[in-house]
Amino acid sequence: MELLKYISKKSSPKLSDEFSVDFQDFVSICLRKKGGTRLSATELLKHPFTTKFEKINKRHLQKWIKTLH
Repeated sequence: MELLKYISKKSSPKLSDEFSVDFQDFVSICLRKKGGTRLSATELLKHPFTTKFEKINKRHLQKWIKTLH
């Protein structure tokens, strides 16, 4: 219970500048605590961070993912 109180009172963490501005913004939106201020999943899919990956060739992505195993 104490942990929940601590989390609710502290500000959300921020990503460092080593991450892109779009990604920093995307994460900050996801970590919003106040109800009604977070975007829905549908809205997040329209965020610039996610839309820039729409044009990736899925076959190339699948091949790349297989190399990670």
